[in-house]
Amino acid sequence: MRRIDQKSAELLMRGMPGLSDQTSCKGDYGSDYGPLREIEAVRKIARGPFIPFVAVYRDWAKSEWYGAAGGEHYYRLRHGTWRLVFGGGGAYSTEELGRRGVPRAAWCSFEVYDAKCR
Repeated sequence: MRRIDQKSAELLMRGMPGLSDQTSCKGDYGSDYGPLREIEAVRKIARGPFIPFVAVYRDWAKSEWYGAAGGEHYYRLRHGTWRLVFGGGGAYSTEELGRRGVPRAAWCSFEVYDAKCR
């Protein structure tokens, strides 16, 4: 998907634990989701040493990041420009996202760990 050859992908994943469950509401776990143009715009401002995926749902977006640790960042499209709204280390729960105004309909697309997607 990101045009990484097989050998490079194997080197990048060396030592990483395998995924036991790769299912999600949007398809392949950890794959970009949403309109390509919007994904690319969010990737340009995404923070973190490694951004495995970006998910876009209407005027909200999420990026995950990894490095020495990991976390999530949430973005909002306002007047044609994506802006970081909040984020940090660790994962956000549906309760936290609800308090911050992230629509419930986006939770499964964003792979929120405690969302009821099925």
